[in-house]
Amino acid sequence: MTRPNSHPADRLTVAPHYSHFMHVRSVKVPRLPLFQLSGRQEVLAGSENAHRVLGILIGQGVLRPDPGPCFLDLDQVDVITSSFLRDCLLEYRNHARTTVPHLYPVIANPAPKVLYEMTGYLQDHGDAIWICRLDRHGSVKDPEVIGALDPIQQQTLELVRRLGTADAPRLAAKDRSVGPTAWNNRLAALASRRLLIERRAGKTKIFSPVLEVR
Repeated sequence: MTRPNSHPADRLTVAPHYSHFMHVRSVKVPRLPLFQLSGRQEVLAGSENAHRVLGILIGQGVLRPDPGPCFLDLDQVDVITSSFLRDCLLEYRNHARTTVPHLYPVIANPAPKVLYEMTGYLQDHGDAIWICRLDRHGSVKDPEVIGALDPIQQQTLELVRRLGTADAPRLAAKDRSVGPTAWNNRLAALASRRLLIERRAGKTKIFSPVLEVR
Protein backbone atom coordinates (compact mmCIF):
# COMPACT_ATOMS: atom_id res chain seq x y z
CA MET A 1 0.00 0.00 0.00
CA THR A 2 1.16 3.51 -0.69
CA ARG A 3 2.05 5.90 2.12
CA PRO A 4 0.00 7.65 3.25
CA ASN A 5 -3.20 6.74 1.41
CA SER A 6 -6.31 8.84 1.02
CA HIS A 7 -9.79 7.48 0.38
CA PRO A 8 -13.24 9.00 -0.04
CA ALA A 9 -15.01 9.56 3.26
CA ASP A 10 -16.41 6.10 3.85
CA ARG A 11 -18.50 6.34 6.97
CA LEU A 12 -19.53 3.83 9.57
CA THR A 13 -20.95 3.83 13.05
CA VAL A 14 -19.51 1.85 15.93
CA ALA A 15 -22.07 0.05 18.06
CA PRO A 16 -22.06 1.26 21.69
CA HIS A 17 -19.87 -0.67 24.11
CA TYR A 18 -19.14 0.94 27.46
CA SER A 19 -15.72 0.85 29.12
CA HIS A 20 -14.44 2.77 32.13
CA PHE A 21 -10.89 4.08 32.38
CA MET A 22 -9.01 5.57 35.33
CA HIS A 23 -8.92 9.38 35.09
CA VAL A 24 -10.47 9.30 31.64
CA ARG A 25 -14.04 10.26 30.74
CA SER A 26 -16.11 7.18 29.88
CA VAL A 27 -17.24 7.03 26.23
CA LYS A 28 -19.44 4.73 24.19
CA VAL A 29 -16.63 2.81 22.51
CA PRO A 30 -13.52 1.14 23.93
CA ARG A 31 -11.19 4.09 23.50
CA LEU A 32 -7.73 4.71 24.95
CA PRO A 33 -6.58 8.36 24.59
CA LEU A 34 -2.79 8.21 24.41
CA PHE A 35 -2.28 11.92 25.08
CA GLN A 36 -4.06 11.71 28.43
CA LEU A 37 -2.85 8.27 29.48
CA SER A 38 0.80 9.15 28.70
CA GLY A 39 0.70 12.19 30.98
CA ARG A 40 -0.21 14.71 28.27
CA GLN A 41 2.80 13.98 26.05
CA GLU A 42 2.60 15.50 22.57
CA VAL A 43 5.75 13.61 21.58
CA LEU A 44 5.65 9.88 22.29
CA ALA A 45 9.20 8.63 22.09
CA GLY A 46 11.60 6.07 23.49
CA SER A 47 11.41 2.40 24.34
CA GLU A 48 11.39 2.95 28.11
CA ASN A 49 8.53 5.40 27.84
CA ALA A 50 6.72 3.03 25.47
CA HIS A 51 6.87 0.19 27.98
CA ARG A 52 5.62 2.51 30.73
CA VAL A 53 2.62 3.62 28.65
CA LEU A 54 2.01 0.04 27.51
CA GLY A 55 1.65 -0.95 31.16
CA ILE A 56 -0.91 1.83 31.61
CA LEU A 57 -2.87 0.69 28.55
CA ILE A 58 -2.94 -2.90 29.72
CA GLY A 59 -3.84 -1.73 33.22
CA GLN A 60 -7.04 -0.12 31.93
CA GLY A 61 -8.43 -3.65 31.65
CA VAL A 62 -10.46 -2.92 28.52
CA LEU A 63 -12.87 -5.75 27.74
CA ARG A 64 -15.59 -6.31 25.17
CA PRO A 65 -18.59 -8.66 25.38
CA ASP A 66 -18.08 -9.55 21.72
CA PRO A 67 -15.24 -9.23 19.19
CA GLY A 68 -14.68 -5.70 17.90
CA PRO A 69 -12.39 -2.68 17.74
CA CYS A 70 -10.58 -0.93 20.55
CA PHE A 71 -9.39 2.54 19.54
CA LEU A 72 -5.90 3.82 20.39
CA ASP A 73 -6.66 7.51 20.03
CA LEU A 74 -3.73 9.71 18.97
CA ASP A 75 -5.61 12.99 19.08
CA GLN A 76 -3.27 15.80 20.30
CA VAL A 77 -0.18 13.64 19.68
CA ASP A 78 2.19 15.36 17.24
CA VAL A 79 5.04 12.85 16.99
CA ILE A 80 5.49 9.12 17.55
CA THR A 81 8.90 7.52 17.14
CA SER A 82 9.37 4.08 15.64
CA SER A 83 10.49 2.67 18.98
CA PHE A 84 7.30 3.89 20.68
CA LEU A 85 5.14 2.54 17.87
CA ARG A 86 6.85 -0.84 18.08
CA ASP A 87 7.07 -1.21 21.86
CA CYS A 88 3.71 0.32 22.81
CA LEU A 89 1.03 0.45 20.13
CA LEU A 90 1.99 -2.66 18.19
CA GLU A 91 2.85 -4.51 21.36
CA TYR A 92 -0.59 -3.66 22.76
CA ARG A 93 -2.10 -5.21 19.62
CA ASN A 94 0.03 -8.32 20.19
CA HIS A 95 -1.05 -8.41 23.84
CA ALA A 96 -4.70 -8.25 22.80
CA ARG A 97 -4.25 -11.07 20.31
CA THR A 98 -2.89 -13.46 22.92
CA THR A 99 -4.64 -12.25 26.10
CA VAL A 100 -7.84 -10.38 25.18
CA PRO A 101 -8.87 -11.98 21.88
CA HIS A 102 -12.11 -9.97 21.60
CA LEU A 103 -10.10 -6.74 21.23
CA TYR A 104 -8.95 -5.61 17.79
CA PRO A 105 -6.82 -2.46 18.27
CA VAL A 106 -7.26 0.35 15.72
CA ILE A 107 -5.17 3.54 15.49
CA ALA A 108 -7.48 6.57 15.58
CA ASN A 109 -6.81 10.21 14.69
CA PRO A 110 -3.14 10.09 13.68
CA ALA A 111 -1.73 13.48 12.69
CA PRO A 112 -0.45 13.63 9.07
CA LYS A 113 3.20 13.41 10.12
CA VAL A 114 2.45 10.54 12.50
CA LEU A 115 0.51 8.73 9.76
CA TYR A 116 3.41 9.12 7.32
CA GLU A 117 5.96 7.77 9.77
CA MET A 118 3.72 4.90 10.91
CA THR A 119 3.01 3.84 7.33
CA GLY A 120 6.70 3.83 6.49
CA TYR A 121 7.59 1.77 9.56
CA LEU A 122 4.86 -0.78 8.89
CA GLN A 123 5.82 -1.14 5.23
CA ASP A 124 9.49 -1.56 6.11
CA HIS A 125 8.65 -4.27 8.66
CA GLY A 126 5.97 -6.15 6.72
CA ASP A 127 3.23 -5.19 9.17
CA ALA A 128 -0.20 -3.57 8.83
CA ILE A 129 -2.93 -2.10 11.03
CA TRP A 130 -6.32 -0.43 10.74
CA ILE A 131 -6.54 3.34 11.14
CA CYS A 132 -9.46 5.78 11.09
CA ARG A 133 -10.72 9.14 12.23
CA LEU A 134 -12.90 8.99 15.34
CA ASP A 135 -14.97 11.82 16.79
CA ARG A 136 -15.98 12.23 20.42
CA HIS A 137 -19.34 10.56 19.75
CA GLY A 138 -17.71 7.38 18.43
CA SER A 139 -18.46 7.96 14.74
CA VAL A 140 -15.70 6.60 12.50
CA LYS A 141 -14.65 8.01 9.14
CA ASP A 142 -12.02 7.09 6.56
CA PRO A 143 -11.22 3.56 7.75
CA GLU A 144 -8.33 1.92 5.97
CA VAL A 145 -5.47 -0.49 6.47
CA ILE A 146 -1.97 0.98 6.26
CA GLY A 147 1.27 -0.91 5.93
CA ALA A 148 2.28 -4.00 3.99
CA LEU A 149 -0.07 -6.56 2.49
CA ASP A 150 0.90 -8.96 -0.27
CA PRO A 151 -1.42 -9.10 -3.33
CA ILE A 152 -3.29 -12.19 -2.10
CA GLN A 153 -3.88 -10.67 1.34
CA GLN A 154 -5.02 -7.42 -0.24
CA GLN A 155 -7.41 -9.26 -2.57
CA THR A 156 -8.84 -11.32 0.28
CA LEU A 157 -9.30 -8.32 2.56
CA GLU A 158 -11.05 -6.29 -0.15
CA LEU A 159 -13.34 -9.21 -0.99
CA VAL A 160 -14.40 -9.60 2.65
CA ARG A 161 -14.92 -5.83 2.90
CA ARG A 162 -17.25 -5.93 -0.11
CA LEU A 163 -19.19 -8.91 1.23
CA GLY A 164 -19.36 -7.67 4.83
CA THR A 165 -18.96 -11.20 6.21
CA ALA A 166 -17.45 -14.28 4.63
CA ASP A 167 -16.40 -17.83 5.30
CA ALA A 168 -14.16 -20.20 3.39
CA PRO A 169 -16.95 -22.25 1.71
CA ARG A 170 -18.69 -19.09 0.50
CA LEU A 171 -15.50 -17.70 -1.01
CA ALA A 172 -14.66 -21.05 -2.58
CA ALA A 173 -18.10 -21.07 -4.22
CA LYS A 174 -17.37 -17.64 -5.70
CA ASP A 175 -13.88 -18.54 -6.90
CA ARG A 176 -13.53 -22.24 -7.68
CA SER A 177 -9.86 -21.84 -8.56
CA VAL A 178 -9.15 -21.64 -4.81
CA GLY A 179 -10.32 -24.40 -2.48
CA PRO A 180 -11.98 -23.95 0.93
CA THR A 181 -8.81 -24.89 2.82
CA ALA A 182 -6.75 -22.27 1.01
CA TRP A 183 -9.44 -19.63 1.58
CA ASN A 184 -9.59 -20.54 5.26
CA ASN A 185 -5.82 -20.16 5.54
CA ARG A 186 -5.98 -16.73 3.91
CA LEU A 187 -8.78 -15.56 6.18
CA ALA A 188 -7.11 -16.94 9.30
CA ALA A 189 -3.84 -15.20 8.42
CA LEU A 190 -5.62 -11.83 8.19
CA ALA A 191 -7.42 -12.51 11.48
CA SER A 192 -4.09 -13.33 13.12
CA ARG A 193 -2.83 -9.93 11.96
CA ARG A 194 -5.96 -8.36 13.56
CA LEU A 195 -7.21 -7.14 10.18
CA LEU A 196 -10.29 -9.39 10.17
CA ILE A 197 -12.52 -10.36 13.07
CA GLU A 198 -13.04 -14.10 13.49
CA ARG A 199 -16.25 -15.48 14.98
CA ARG A 200 -17.66 -18.98 15.20
CA ALA A 201 -21.09 -20.13 14.10
CA GLY A 202 -21.13 -23.75 15.17
CA LYS A 203 -18.19 -25.37 13.42
CA THR A 204 -17.92 -22.60 10.83
CA LYS A 205 -15.52 -19.68 11.17
CA ILE A 206 -17.06 -16.39 10.04
CA PHE A 207 -14.81 -13.44 9.17
CA SER A 208 -15.60 -9.74 8.90
CA PRO A 209 -13.63 -6.48 8.68
CA VAL A 210 -12.61 -4.88 11.97
CA LEU A 211 -14.26 -1.66 10.74
CA GLU A 212 -17.35 -2.24 8.64
CA VAL A 213 -18.25 0.40 6.07
CA ARG A 214 -21.97 1.07 5.91
